[in-house]
Amino acid sequence: MIDFKGYLFPKEIVLFAMHLYLAYPLSYTMVEEMLMDRGIKVDRSMIQRWVAKYSKALFEGFRKNKRPVGKWIYLYPAVDKVGHTIDCLL
Repeated sequence: MIDFKGYLFPKEIVLFAMHLYLAYPLSYTMVEEMLMDRGIKVDRSMIQRWVAKYSKALFEGFRKNKRPVGKWIYLYPAVDKVGHTIDCLL
């Protein structure tokens, strides 16, 4: 788990800023402006430091808790001489 002790901002703000940057194609400046619209004054260099420091730990935690999606199934189409699909098998 990530230790957020000793930081000026609460854990929720740090995680929200990182979520905005990592989940959407936004720049650090855009994330800074979005936080400023919500009344949170954070410098873009601070957001960059958060992402550099905590993103690896977050991805490892997500990967550890990831459930398997399912088993692979192959699709076999039956095609006639002309190239039209007659039937499909799963």
